[in-house]
Amino acid sequence: MKRAGDETPATARTSELRSDLAITVVSVLVYARALTQGLVPSWDDGRFLVDNPDVQHVSWGAFVRLVGGARFEAWHPLHLLSYWLDVPLVGLNGAVMHGVNLLILVGALWVLRRVFVLLGLSPVAAVVGAIFVGIHPAQVEAVAWATGRKEVLALLFAALTLWSHLRSKSPWDREAWFSRLFFLLAALSKTTSLPLPLVLIALDLLLRRDSFKRALLRQLPSFALATALGVVALGIWRGHEMIRTASAGLALPLMTLTHDLHLLVWPTPNALSPIHVIRREPGLVPTDAIGILVLVLLAALAWRRRSRLGALSLAAFALLALPTLNIVPLYFQLQDRYLSLPLLGVGLGVGLGFDALSKSLGQTGTRALVALPLLALGASSVVYQGAWRSDEALWTHATEVEPNSFYAWLKLCEVRRDAGAYDAAVAACEHAVAAEPELRLGLSALFLTEARRDEARRHLPPRAMDYGARFHQAVERADALRDLAGEMVAAGYRDAALRALGRSLDLEPVSDERLEQAARVQLAAGNGWLARYYLGRMTRAPVLRELKAFLALGEHPTVPPPATDGTTDGASQQPR
Repeated sequence: MKRAGDETPATARTSELRSDLAITVVSVLVYARALTQGLVPSWDDGRFLVDNPDVQHVSWGAFVRLVGGARFEAWHPLHLLSYWLDVPLVGLNGAVMHGVNLLILVGALWVLRRVFVLLGLSPVAAVVGAIFVGIHPAQVEAVAWATGRKEVLALLFAALTLWSHLRSKSPWDREAWFSRLFFLLAALSKTTSLPLPLVLIALDLLLRRDSFKRALLRQLPSFALATALGVVALGIWRGHEMIRTASAGLALPLMTLTHDLHLLVWPTPNALSPIHVIRREPGLVPTDAIGILVLVLLAALAWRRRSRLGALSLAAFALLALPTLNIVPLYFQLQDRYLSLPLLGVGLGVGLGFDALSKSLGQTGTRALVALPLLALGASSVVYQGAWRSDEALWTHATEVEPNSFYAWLKLCEVRRDAGAYDAAVAACEHAVAAEPELRLGLSALFLTEARRDEARRHLPPRAMDYGARFHQAVERADALRDLAGEMVAAGYRDAALRALGRSLDLEPVSDERLEQAARVQLAAGNGWLARYYLGRMTRAPVLRELKAFLALGEHPTVPPPATDGTTDGASQQPR
């Protein structure tokens, strides 16, 4: 098999240009769809970009604010500063921003191909491995989502870290210090890069066959930096309640690893989502152990074949996945984009497998065999990009993938509510509440949506946000909810008022007799719709003659207009 070292310098340069061109063409073909799409304000593009003037205008003050402390529950200053590459020049142009993300990804793949060659892969296998990393559907968010730029930045600087490390001849030469600099840049792009020094130690032990002491000493400066940044990151997460207080022991990390491996080998569009169901129940499910068993079997295979490169591939994947395996239980447990950096190790394994197959099938047969799964990966990525074409499309897709995801339904509710599609928004919020009935956030979102719908239907003054804040504060207090409902009935609200009233009755149930009395009062006050609601809460038929007659009519009497003299037309007389 012809290696890069067997070629003349001119031939080698031509071969490298062809390899880089192949990577570029494949990447552009796969991600061309994303270049036609806009931003997704409902999923961080809003707060990171649309509502963040510091990334829109270059100034010293903006620079200080971007690097001076935590922003958006993290400290990723290089990620935020990277928007100065395009946003101040062209504005919030989704196509341009996605194009810059793609350029960064392509640059990362160019470097990664060179890393794979330095590690010992054949030139063709290095291209295959790099393309696998680039077009895997787990990378779609990094390109099709403007805020996903942190993923491709981290991948670029991680690849440069490895490249410089492999080119270094001693622990303290120029390339070694460049490696440390690139590691710092990777960590300032995304803190999931922090295990990179461990990957470099594994590389030195397995391929350079250094002693553990020598490999460790080489990484001491990077370890000191990683430790400091790790402490900062954990402090920020705790301060913003991004870490769950209850730990599930090994169950959650094992489940996360199994999810990641499943997504690696079967990344169909109907398995990909920006967010997944959060596991709240403790305990280990038998299927959770599949992921660790697969890794153990692969490690045993690498040991049996004495494949140091295979062992490095597994180590790189496992180590780079560590920050996202919920060893520290994350608030959002599963995010498909967390695979972006660990794919680096998998790409090495794919290239290694290509070279192994080439020995038995020849390069022509192996290329034909590998082309099919790569085409499938690219096709899946193209399809999944369609989910990122708009906020509505993204969260509709997320709820189809994860029908029990509270946050997917909540986001869909918010998007529809902001678009004025109130009936559809209410339906989405009801799904969210059904998924997590005890979460105050879902109840409050449903109440706010119904209040906005009431205002639109009944031409009421916009007070939904104020009422929503009061509901959120009073959601566990039956008396405050009754008072809120009475006030809202007087102001002309219906569905939202009934939501507050129903919540109060759920917290403090009352007898059928008191419900019937309340219905009689509301009927006498002209609030037939409210009387019918009270009757619907009863467990038996009413006994009062006027209420029986009212139900027999099967109609909702016209509700009088809201009172303007401070009275409530009897609406405040609710069962107590």
